[in-house]
Amino acid sequence: MAERILKLVSILLAAVTVMLCGCAKRSAPDAAVTLNFQADFTADYRGMRLGGSVTNTRQGLYTLQFTAPPTLEGLHIRSEDGVISLRRDEALATADEPYLPSDSFPSLLQALLCAAARGETTEENKNELAVRLPCGEATLTVDDRRLPKSAAVPGADCVITFLRAEPLE
Repeated sequence: MAERILKLVSILLAAVTVMLCGCAKRSAPDAAVTLNFQADFTADYRGMRLGGSVTNTRQGLYTLQFTAPPTLEGLHIRSEDGVISLRRDEALATADEPYLPSDSFPSLLQALLCAAARGETTEENKNELAVRLPCGEATLTVDDRRLPKSAAVPGADCVITFLRAEPLE
């Protein structure tokens, strides 16, 4: 009888321990990259020198405004809820995101940022994220605040530098 009570108490203690460990508050791991940010950028993309600004939010809103080259200056691209809007001066066009080629610069940058949110740091550097994209492996470097600093996407012949990246409140 004592042996049976001892087994019952052991099982009860083990169950309580498992419950307490499962309910304990755990600290969230550091995010791979800050999703809410705005930054200026320069990019070398397929032989073109691009410049502008980008805003990305956790809620899935993504905006891109070009300031260079002169042929793209003033072009605004906005993506929200699977719909992409392209605006320049008074002209506005909208389409579902899949209609924009996946290897276009706006699609590439958006895919990079979305994938980086799930990326893992490389073994050599905790501020370097290895990101898998449809066009191949990419590397995103972030600062200590987890804001993007630069990105290299060899499969798309693209190198991006983020300037003055700031988190959105």
